[in-house]
Amino acid sequence: MTTQAPITAVLIDSSRITAERLEEQFKDTPYKVVAVLDQSESQEGLQYRPQNLAVVLNSLYPRPRVLITGTSLPDNLLKDLGIIWNSYVKRWGVDAIWVATSKTYQGSSGPSSQEALEHARKALDEKFSN
Repeated sequence: MTTQAPITAVLIDSSRITAERLEEQFKDTPYKVVAVLDQSESQEGLQYRPQNLAVVLNSLYPRPRVLITGTSLPDNLLKDLGIIWNSYVKRWGVDAIWVATSKTYQGSSGPSSQEALEHARKALDEKFSN
């Protein structure tokens, strides 16, 4: 009996509580959060930075196929983040998706809302359903 490998996700948001909320959205699905980069809770050197994202993406196995960015990320961070994500996807030929919830649910300074996380889950279902 073979089991399907999970579709792994990296999450970036203001705090790690979003990962806990997302875990509920991913219950009974093939999606699994394997790394979280936050902007406030981890030690300063371990918080989201472009170079930290590059290390995470290129180190994990199986390779992440999903990047979810929370509603609190400002547009100026998304530009650098997009360059890193696109480079990663191109380099490894990953069938992947980036769900930028801040583009749909703007103005949040805290963890992403339940509505934003439901939006992320629906986007993944659309991308990966057979």
